[in-house]
Amino acid sequence: MKLDLSPIASAPPAAAKQPLSQVASLVWRILLATVGGYFCTVAVISLTARLLAVLFDVPLANSLLSGMLLSFLLYSIIIMAVFASQRLVRTSLWLLGAGVVATLLCQLPVLADVSETVVIAGVVFEGVKVS
Repeated sequence: MKLDLSPIASAPPAAAKQPLSQVASLVWRILLATVGGYFCTVAVISLTARLLAVLFDVPLANSLLSGMLLSFLLYSIIIMAVFASQRLVRTSLWLLGAGVVATLLCQLPVLADVSETVVIAGVVFEGVKVS
């Protein structure tokens, strides 16, 4: 008995024909998760480190290190949220808003003038500012 596979072999798979909107949505999600997630994470972690240094009188180096550790968690959560979201425009606006608000809050005079005494190779540098 001979099997006739010609109709099956000639038909392209259904997954190969994706509409352009689905491809564009996937590309936007990848860009939003990587680039947008990075900038939002940097802004929020910068704000967090400055707040720790000002409010709790934590040395700036320690607050920056704590922020770096926290950034891995925040960036991972942002990436998962972008790909799990059903509304891409709303997610884009949330990331943009969070990044802009955190950046503007970092520019407040109280937080912008965060400085610390740094000792490098026995030389004391007073009032080193973090920008």
